[in-house]
Amino acid sequence: GNLCYLLSDHRDILVVRSDTGVQLSCSRLETGNVEWLEARPEGIYYGARDAHVLRAADPSTGAASVSVLPAASPELPGQTGPYPSSYVAVPAQRSAHGRIALATQLLVRPDDASTQRGESYASIFYRAVFAHAGDGTLAWARMLQQDVVRSQATRAGLVVASEDGVLRLLDWRTGRLLRKAALGVSIESADLDAESLAAEPGEPDGRPLRSSLVEIAIDPDARLLPARLLAVDALTALPVGEASRDLLDIYAATATPPALRDRIRAGLVTRRQGTEYLLDALLAHRDFLEDTPPPALSAVVPALVAQHEARAVPRLVGHLFSPDTELSELPELVSALTQLGDASVHAELARFLRLYHADTAFSADPRALIAAASVLMEHGASEHQALVGRITESPRTLPALRAGLRELLSAATVPAATQELPSAAAATSAAPLPQTLSDAAVHHTFAEHAEDLRQCMLPELARRPETRAVRLSLIIEHTGSVSAVHVSPEGPELDACLRESLRRYDFPHFRSGRRVVNFIIGLRDQVASATASTVGSFGDAREFWRLSQARAEAHAPITKTAPFWQNQNALFVSVDPQPAVTEPVATAAGQPDVQVQGALAPTKSAGSPSTPEAANPSGKAASPATEDAWWLPVQ
Repeated sequence: GNLCYLLSDHRDILVVRSDTGVQLSCSRLETGNVEWLEARPEGIYYGARDAHVLRAADPSTGAASVSVLPAASPELPGQTGPYPSSYVAVPAQRSAHGRIALATQLLVRPDDASTQRGESYASIFYRAVFAHAGDGTLAWARMLQQDVVRSQATRAGLVVASEDGVLRLLDWRTGRLLRKAALGVSIESADLDAESLAAEPGEPDGRPLRSSLVEIAIDPDARLLPARLLAVDALTALPVGEASRDLLDIYAATATPPALRDRIRAGLVTRRQGTEYLLDALLAHRDFLEDTPPPALSAVVPALVAQHEARAVPRLVGHLFSPDTELSELPELVSALTQLGDASVHAELARFLRLYHADTAFSADPRALIAAASVLMEHGASEHQALVGRITESPRTLPALRAGLRELLSAATVPAATQELPSAAAATSAAPLPQTLSDAAVHHTFAEHAEDLRQCMLPELARRPETRAVRLSLIIEHTGSVSAVHVSPEGPELDACLRESLRRYDFPHFRSGRRVVNFIIGLRDQVASATASTVGSFGDAREFWRLSQARAEAHAPITKTAPFWQNQNALFVSVDPQPAVTEPVATAAGQPDVQVQGALAPTKSAGSPSTPEAANPSGKAASPATEDAWWLPVQ
């Protein structure tokens, strides 16, 4: 109506008639400094970073009721209130005023004395815009090309004016552009009164929340660090697995500041989605030629430990011995292996201690080696504890490591042999699962189902007699089940039969995630029929050596070459003072040498006597110069 409300000295509210200028009342506020005041028909809003509402029952007496509105989230960047300070004039130049702001509508329920925030409020930080619902949950986020110089919350939506002179009306619920207008000039500062702005059909440019948060988090603008932290927190809260992959990508970016990486590490530990992306990150290794960076172990390892993911153990062991792993990351790897692994990791920790106890790379930081020795002393077997003692006394051990190991040995109490027997028996009764599925286990499982394979193969031979072998490619999960099968050569009947058979297989369980297996089934029907006439002369062809002999083809004679021990160096010639006998000597039967199955039968050299008498018919002792000594060259 005709009343003016004036804020005075951060504490007083004066009520003055606008037509006469007569002061009607003056109320002292006891809520601390007041920076802004907004008069509306339902009441007077005031506050600083918080918000209060004053509903005057009688302006002449100043009697009023005061209610406190819920404050905005303290995590919002900029530490701003819902309205700008009335004591700071809008600057006519470029400044942070308006670029860091909180835009909201404060509403009062007409049927209740309590007050509440409007349906939505938005936090503006330069180019980043975050819109929240009334309960504080993030509704949408958006990154603009230019800084926002002023914003205003209206019932129609959020109005923002950017430096390029463009005004946008954004939908409160989705962030969709409802209206857009261009001033045609660039602006550095602005003041808005857009309550009467109405929406009209706009562009369908709403983006998924996750994509918008990633765009804000990876922006290299140094001013946007508070907004980037808020985007990382929002990504951490998303209940989708892909958000973990986005957080790892942001962490690995070269422009990511340390504060943002710390926030990502803390956020990944709290997540329970996206475990597969964390495991896949451990498969990466530094590749200089491909310009591939090493995985973010400091972010991945704590998250896997928090999720108790034992499948990561074999991959963590690989990084423990990788030269690309930073020294500062090794203690965390040792701790993770201890928490996620079983007794089988003790052997890997012992190998780690044995390999690097004298490596000068650990001179400045032997914490990882000391941590491995501590685990072996506390949980390892007697041979592991003995290894720690030997390394402590070794003269090659690093001095800093030796000092740490001696402290461990002095504080450790090695259990007696009699006390170790129950634990050994318990370990025998509960043998740990192997890291991966061995080839022997695969062949054993297929051998157990040989008859099933035979029932599938015999009809295939009838359909396609030219088939000689069938190749199976299958993926075996760590639970022993088969998750995927590919049969080559393809055939609908054979494929259906083998899939149904493999579905019943139960391979041994193992700890790693999965294994790809290629298995070839040979079809012997044609080979056996082709060699049936030959096999008969060798007896039972089921004996593998007789069947191999039946199938063997005649090989060409092997060309005899000079013995390997003879000197082949043409530049060095040694002449024997007494030449050897040159006449050929026949065999005892007078027949030439023969070859059997392509292999040379034993032959005699032309200069080697067959009998002592032939070599020395006179019976005299042989001269040392004529001895066949292995160390004398013959060329």
